[in-house]
Amino acid sequence: MGALVLAPLAVLPTMAWGAAGALEAVGYPSGWTAAREVIRSDAEPGDVLILPFESYRRFPWNDNRAVLDPAQRFFAAPGRDVVAADTVRVDGMVVGSEDERARSVERVIAGPSPDLAGAGFRYVVVDAGTPAELRRFASWLRQARLLVNTPELRLYRLA
Repeated sequence: MGALVLAPLAVLPTMAWGAAGALEAVGYPSGWTAAREVIRSDAEPGDVLILPFESYRRFPWNDNRAVLDPAQRFFAAPGRDVVAADTVRVDGMVVGSEDERARSVERVIAGPSPDLAGAGFRYVVVDAGTPAELRRFASWLRQARLLVNTPELRLYRLA
């Protein structure tokens, strides 16, 4: 029985020590927690859109390491769908979205002035982006109410 417990350590010894310190938990910024609380405390219906609409991201608070966007899980709330991209782009190759809702959002945001409220969204989380993307998102959301505004994240509520 003891051999069964020790077998994984013998096969993957670096995992036993957390890959020599390379594996560590990263805390989320306070703006993320504040936005999650706003979303969870709202009884009005409507879903959450995560922008930029990319599946892998780099965040300054995570030492700019590429990660699968954690927002879809972090902002999950009962009765709300959190829609984030699931298209994967690697070195010019694109593996398309498997989620019909994500594909429909891709079509909605392809236009210059997307109707996000009409697409069923109550909240939009903007948690990264290039300066050009951030300007484009701001133009889409000029009628929305900004509820959380931190360097790491902006949370908007649509009318």
